[in-house]
Amino acid sequence: MGIWHLHGDNLELDAIAARNVGLVGVWLNRLHDDFKNYSLDLQRINSLTELSEIINTLEEQ
Repeated sequence: MGIWHLHGDNLELDAIAARNVGLVGVWLNRLHDDFKNYSLDLQRINSLTELSEIINTLEEQ
């Protein structure tokens, strides 16, 4: 069984929206923005090179 995820650089339109429909939301935070005001269960990466690590971790669960 595969893992459905969506990654994008817009926190609300990509990562939060994905999570809201049952996908794994991954926020591509290239600008290192702070999101302390959000209490979210989201993955955050700063570079696409980090995405494979998150996918591998999810597949192991």
